[in-house]
Amino acid sequence: MAALIWAAGIDPVWELSRTDLNDRCLHFKTVPPETKLVHIEVLDIEKSLFPPSVTCTYSDGEGDLIAHQRTALLVSLVASAGFAGVVLTQVSAARRSHTGKNPGSSV
Repeated sequence: MAALIWAAGIDPVWELSRTDLNDRCLHFKTVPPETKLVHIEVLDIEKSLFPPSVTCTYSDGEGDLIAHQRTALLVSLVASAGFAGVVLTQVSAARRSHTGKNPGSSV
């Protein structure tokens, strides 16, 4: 799931040119449509790989283009780690109970 979120939501933004990123930052600032700004200026765009972010700096603040995708990615990774822990615990318990019933078994 984490790979799907990265491939669909984060990686395409990394591939954008500086001009396309600027356009995305302008669009990001104009949503919701009730924004009353007359002139929007993107002062800077910063990319960070860990944690993944694309931060647009405006004259009145900042916005992260991929905040929702980053949150989904982190939740997915935590859930995957939790499920993997449960599976490993169950496998370990099953092996212990299996070897406990057959003392002569080497498995």
